[in-house]
Order: sequence, then C-alpha cells, then structure tokens
Amino acid sequence: MTTPRDPRSGGDEPQSNGLPPHLDPRGKKSAPPRVTNAYRQAARGGPAPRKTAQAAAPVLPTTPPGKARRTGGQRVARVLSWIALSMAVVVLVGAGGLYLAFNHYLGQIAHIDVLPKGGSPKKLNKAQNFLLVGSDSRDGS
Repeated sequence: MTTPRDPRSGGDEPQSNGLPPHLDPRGKKSAPPRVTNAYRQAARGGPAPRKTAQAAAPVLPTTPPGKARRTGGQRVARVLSWIALSMAVVVLVGAGGLYLAFNHYLGQIAHIDVLPKGGSPKKLNKAQNFLLVGSDSRDGS
C-alpha cells in the first residue's frame, strides 16, 4: 500500500495530516499506547493515596453466598418495572370497568319494534321515508 502524495507540492514527501503517528489511519499499523496506572491516576487528578501499615483495608459488607449485591441502577430498574406493571393493571381494570358500565347503561335503553312482524312492506315507488324524532313544543326545552 502506498502513501498518498500531495500533487500541489510537487515533492515526493507523504502528505501530513497533523495527527500523531498512532492516530494516523494512513500510517503504519502499530499498537495503541498502553494505558498505565500512572496515566489513570493522572486522569483522576493526581496519584492515589498510598496505603500505610497503620491504615487497615476497608471492610466491605458481606452478602450471603447465594445472593449478589444489587447496584443502584438495578434498584431503579426494578422500581420502574413495578410502577409500569402497576400502571398496566390499573389501565386494564379501568378499561374493563368502562366496558361493563357501557353495556349496563346500553341495556337500559328502551327499544321498540317499528316494523311489523312480517318485515317491511313491499316498495311500490321510489319514495323515501324519513323518521324525525324530537319535541314539538316551542318552550325552548
């Protein structure tokens, strides 16, 4: 594989893109720089405090052998899942209640049969019938 040349410079030197060699995608393939503990400590803001002979190691709370310790993220996820499950149950129970109430009140509407028992009479012409329902009073109610 060849390195691209800059045709404007007219020279034979490779085009430089200003990147360090380990970040240059056109440069030779080498391993990235190794991240050491000293680098990590510097990134955190300074060296870690040294352990002395007098300082005892912190005692971590022990958990029973069969149980793993939960992190804060797991606790939040568990609480959110319980809230979501509760809301789903509330929505389903509410929808069922509304369905039952609708059917109950729909069943209490009085129905009358307007057609004779034999069905509708034979149509003689192209006339149309309109059924108007309402009140004939003029008192505004």
